[in-house]
Amino acid sequence: MLKLFALQVSVHDVEAARDFYVNGLGFEVIGDDLLPQAMYVKKDDLTIILNKVEQPKEITYPDQSQMIINLVTTDLEGALADLKAKNLNLLHESAQECPVAHYIAVADPSGNVIEIIQMKD
Repeated sequence: MLKLFALQVSVHDVEAARDFYVNGLGFEVIGDDLLPQAMYVKKDDLTIILNKVEQPKEITYPDQSQMIINLVTTDLEGALADLKAKNLNLLHESAQECPVAHYIAVADPSGNVIEIIQMKD
């Protein structure tokens, strides 16, 4: 039986990724014994392995096939203001709409995309 262990995210700078995920998005470090190659961070039930690679990849969001992490909120405007205050790499200046939610997107220092979503009622 398969069971989810973690999501591995490739990053070119583990320390910059740590700062982004911990200080920017509120994850906590749960394992750094594999540094400088990798680090584990966690938020709620989601564990992410930040795994070092040689270089970032330029991703054309949302037109290119890619994995996107979705984090949910009940206050999208508050989340947007918080991300702006932290000077994170926002891919939208205002909320976007899709059939089931409103969302904003932010990129980590390696170009990986995280969407912050607020579900529609």
